[in-house]
Amino acid sequence: MKEWIDGAERKEVNNEMGFISTIRATGAIMRLQNGQSQSESFSLADLVNLVVNLNLAASRLSKEEYSQVYGLYRKYRGDTQKRRFSYETYEAAVTNMMLSFDRIAPFDDYCATPEMAQHLYKMKNRQ
Repeated sequence: MKEWIDGAERKEVNNEMGFISTIRATGAIMRLQNGQSQSESFSLADLVNLVVNLNLAASRLSKEEYSQVYGLYRKYRGDTQKRRFSYETYEAAVTNMMLSFDRIAPFDDYCATPEMAQHLYKMKNRQ
């Protein structure tokens, strides 16, 4: 772990915060993807936990890039208002989130899963 990451930030990097809400959001998103539900409720704070891997960001990005990524991550983590998402609105929200992070540093360097990197690649090539 980089020496410039402080204690509170280290907890988030190690993904110790938001664990329960992340599990619930994962279930909600799976139900949307599988067509088991028309809409589900979760927050952007839940979603960012599923999209960004801060541990990878800390190990792969420069201090400046990481600082900007972490700032945007904290902004999303602060948005705890639950919203109803259909599959389409979920897709739009996650794509916009990934594009926001990608503007700072290449998102595939710190995305949570390879599938998300592929999704972003597809969305970028549509534009």
